[in-house]
Amino acid sequence: CFQSASRSRLPQSLVKLHLGAKFNELLHLPPNLTCLCLSTPLGVHITTPFPASLTELVLASDVRPLPPSLLPNSILTLSLKQPVVQGSIPQSVTKLVYNCDSPIPVGAIPDSVTMLNISHYRYPELLPGVIPSAVTHLELPPSFNQQILPGLLPSSLTHLRLGTWFDQILMPGVL
Repeated sequence: CFQSASRSRLPQSLVKLHLGAKFNELLHLPPNLTCLCLSTPLGVHITTPFPASLTELVLASDVRPLPPSLLPNSILTLSLKQPVVQGSIPQSVTKLVYNCDSPIPVGAIPDSVTMLNISHYRYPELLPGVIPSAVTHLELPPSFNQQILPGLLPSSLTHLRLGTWFDQILMPGVL
C-alpha cells in the first residue's frame, strides 16, 4: 500500500492499485488503471474521475449510499460494502458482491449482472424482484435462513449456494 502517494509518485502505467484504510493523501488515478481496491471512504481522497479503463472495483469501507452515475460503465466486477440506490451500479457490471446489511432496492441491480454474491451475515429479508432475471450464479450469506417462495429466485439460475444455517423446506416451484 502507498502511504504517501501523489500524482508524481504513481506511475502512469499502473494497472492495479490497492489502498488500505489508513491511506490519507490526495490521489490522482492513473489513466490505465484496470483494478482498484479502496479500503478508505469513497471520494475522500480521489481528485480525478474513475478512469474508463477500470474493469474491477472493490469499495471496502463506506457507509454512505453509492450515488447514481458515479462509476464508469467499464466496470465488470464490483464489490461493495455500502448501500445502493437505483442507478448506482453501472449497466456494465456482470459480477456483483454485495457485503452490506442494508436491503437492496428492487431494480437497483442491473439486468447485466449474472453472478451475485450477497455476503453480509446480517442481510435482511430478500424480497421478490431484487435478484435480476439474468442471474445464473447466486450465493447467499451463511446466516441466510429465509423461506424461499416462488418468484424469489430467477428461472435463469444454474448455480445456487444457500447459507450454512439454511434449514427451510424448499417448496415445489421455487427452484
